[in-house]
Amino acid sequence: MQHLIFLFILLPGFLFSQSGEDLFSEANKARKAKNYSKAFELYNKAIEKNPDNRDYYLQRCECLMDMEKYQQAFQCFSDAIIKFPTDPHFYFGRGVLAEAFDKNQHAIEDFTSALQFATEDTFKAIILSNRGGSRAKIRDFTNALNDLKDAYKINPKSVAILTNLGYISDEAGKPEDAIGYLEKALELQPDFMPAISNLGFKYQKLGNHKKAIEYFDRAIKLDPKSGFPWNNRGYSKLLMGDKKGALKDINQSIKLNPSNSYAYRNRGLVYVHMNKKDLDFKDFVQALNMVFAAQYGDDVILLKNRHCR
Repeated sequence: MQHLIFLFILLPGFLFSQSGEDLFSEANKARKAKNYSKAFELYNKAIEKNPDNRDYYLQRCECLMDMEKYQQAFQCFSDAIIKFPTDPHFYFGRGVLAEAFDKNQHAIEDFTSALQFATEDTFKAIILSNRGGSRAKIRDFTNALNDLKDAYKINPKSVAILTNLGYISDEAGKPEDAIGYLEKALELQPDFMPAISNLGFKYQKLGNHKKAIEYFDRAIKLDPKSGFPWNNRGYSKLLMGDKKGALKDINQSIKLNPSNSYAYRNRGLVYVHMNKKDLDFKDFVQALNMVFAAQYGDDVILLKNRHCR
């Protein structure tokens, strides 16, 4: 009798002992079902079973990002880099987090490390595109353009890469290339809103505001909750003399995206044209407080000094 009881006690542990792969599979199912806490716990158990499986670590780090625990995710990627120092995916993941929080120089370093160890061309194109984006954020447009051109050579059918090339070409002093890249993007995907918006912005810079507004109209129709095309259309309306229409559009832009310093810059200009001195000063100061100069240059400083003495 005692022998039977002894077997009964051991039997459940024997039946329910799970391998690392079993735990990993369950974790992936939980993550897919958005049960992130359970998934994270299961990834940890899988790692206990097999501490040398890099896939377990990668999914655990990405699960932390799903949970919006970004500081822990950053540390997760850092710890994984120590354990897997030649795996590009951990450098890339940490770089994406750094870029998201405007730590662009750190992001560039991590993307560079990822590129050093990456072997698949598709992944290399993604890394180059992200590094180009980070370089653009610190206004290193020449190197950003080189990165995106290299990414384009690998993947010439990517609408995202073509759209970014259109934007960066303009900023790098090659406006003649910008429209061509953007039109190629729309040939591949006619409703791709970023390419439509950037074409509008390009025509705006060329002074063709009627054409620019046509593209901004298309962008707003496709994504009315994005504040950027509203802001850009408002600026073109201002330069066409429609001050009321410009103010209405830019107010809508700020409502949808209150963190866009450029919208405050543009609304300040509207108030300049309306001779509303207190309001233009307030918006120019707001744009500067939102670190406009670091992103776009000293334009607002000059506007504030010129119009708000």
